[in-house]
Amino acid sequence: GSSIQFMGTELVGANEPTLRAVRGAKIGMVFQEPLTSLNPLHTIERQIIESIRLHQPNLSRDAINARLHELLDLVELDQLKNRLGAYPHELSGGQRQRVMIAMALANTPDLLIADEPTTALDVTIQAEILKLLDDLKRRHNMALLLITHDLSIVEKMADQVCVMRHGKIVEHGPASALFANPQHAYTSELLHAHPTGFAPPAPDNAPVVMSGHDIRVAFPRGKTWWGGTSNFIYAVNGVHVDIKEGHTIGIVGESGSRS
Repeated sequence: GSSIQFMGTELVGANEPTLRAVRGAKIGMVFQEPLTSLNPLHTIERQIIESIRLHQPNLSRDAINARLHELLDLVELDQLKNRLGAYPHELSGGQRQRVMIAMALANTPDLLIADEPTTALDVTIQAEILKLLDDLKRRHNMALLLITHDLSIVEKMADQVCVMRHGKIVEHGPASALFANPQHAYTSELLHAHPTGFAPPAPDNAPVVMSGHDIRVAFPRGKTWWGGTSNFIYAVNGVHVDIKEGHTIGIVGESGSRS
């Protein structure tokens, strides 16, 4: 009894040519964790170009290269134009997600499905990716299906919201109305599940369990002609910290933040 219709075409039970004509061409997909979705053995250039060639086989090499650079501009990855031979593990999490978005947009789809597209990203990078998705949706007049557990993202991004429980939609409506006046008990439960309050105070005179002084962690950024390291990226640079008994220390910042 299942049915998925896309622009009047039934997809459930459709043959492979029908699905191939839709997947990647009419419907793009951005997955939750780009590092596991991108092919670790292929360069960024090859993976984006493959998406184009699959659905536009008659494009010339020059046209494909032009589209590749256009996509990199579109997802704000201009700096990768000189690093097209890079592999996924050589990019940051935000860069990998933008590459995934470029692949999904390669053939100008009518629908973009984003499945938890910011789960593994820092908060600031998450905000950039969400803004990018929203800008692209408006610029290309796409439909965006956003799948997420994060209600703050839903409230900021969605026009319509479907709340699911046990595999069924229990409430559906405009985002503004749903957040202002939820009708289903489960929706209310979700909206009130956000943690509040503060941690109980811990004694300042508690003994120190571990102490760190001038902690530094650096990763090589480039190599000289002789194979030596030319410069470093400091993820931790001169950090001092004391961890006391019964205390909880939270370290906040982007991945690879310099102190």
